Amino acid sequence: MTEKIFNSCVDLLNWGARLLGMTYKEINVLIFCIIWPILTLFLIWKAYFKPKS
Repeated sequence: MTEKIFNSCVDLLNWGARLLGMTYKEINVLIFCIIWPILTLFLIWKAYFKPKS
């Protein structure tokens, strides 16, 4: 089951890379080294500076 999920994710990354004119490695870096950390920091910031109700 794990291998099937992994292969599906790889297929999705390959599809996205082709759609954007990128390589698998480039889209992998974009998602996991740039977008994910930025999103994580943003969510931490939102949780820390939660408006007082």
